[in-house]
Order: sequence, then C-alpha cells, then structure tokens
Amino acid sequence: MYSVDGLSETDSYSQWKQTLNRQYTLRSNLSYTERLTDYMQLQLGYKLSYTDSENDRKTYKKSAVSDLYDQLDESLSNEYQSGYLTQAGSVGLRYRAGKFNAMLGVDAQWADLRGDMVYPQADNLSHRYFSIGTIKYFV
Repeated sequence: MYSVDGLSETDSYSQWKQTLNRQYTLRSNLSYTERLTDYMQLQLGYKLSYTDSENDRKTYKKSAVSDLYDQLDESLSNEYQSGYLTQAGSVGLRYRAGKFNAMLGVDAQWADLRGDMVYPQADNLSHRYFSIGTIKYFV
C-alpha cells in the first residue's frame, strides 16, 4: 500500500509458478589395503561421483482479459541443465602397535562442472577445480 497525493493505493501482483526438477547421482568407491609389515599397511582409495540435473521453472502472470494465468513472465522463468563430475584419489600409510594407531596420507580431488542455460537465453558455463590435502590422525 502506498500513498499518492494523500490518496491510498493498493498494488497487487498475482502469479503462478510451475517448477520441474529432475536429478540423479551415480557414485562409486574403491578401496585397497596392503599389509607392508606387522605394524604398517598401505591404503589406496578412489571415488567417482556424477550428478546430472535439469531444472525448468515457468512463471505465469494473470491476464487482465481472460482472468487466467496464461502470460509467461520471462524475467522470472528459466530452464537449466547441469552435470557435475568429481574424482578423488588417496594414498596413506597406517601404523598400528598395540593401542597406538596413526595415519598419514594425502588425497586429491578433481571436479568438472558444466551447465547449459536453455531458456530464456542460451548460455554455457564450464568450471574445473582441483584440490589436494593431507590426512593425519593419531589415537
């Protein structure tokens, strides 16, 4: 509600939204452990994950003529598709003697994000990421 020249006015906006989302994810995890000595073992790991998603959102304004929600509001509508692939590898050494347990290792991850804006305007994006870290704990 706002006032113009002392007169009160009411502004309203009505809309209807239709949203469709689809997403699936595939994951795998491989681990390998090799005993090196009575107290030490080698651990290798590999993880793979892929996520694919589609998002379609349409927003409609109410028509003053037909009183139906049949006017597409392009500024509030979009359609987007994306894929996200990650791969991670790790290597570590575990030492265990009695109650003492220690682990030291390193892991690396590669990620690839790709996206396609389909509507209202075609556009593509592509980003690649890489990270490396260390794993360590003592008990």
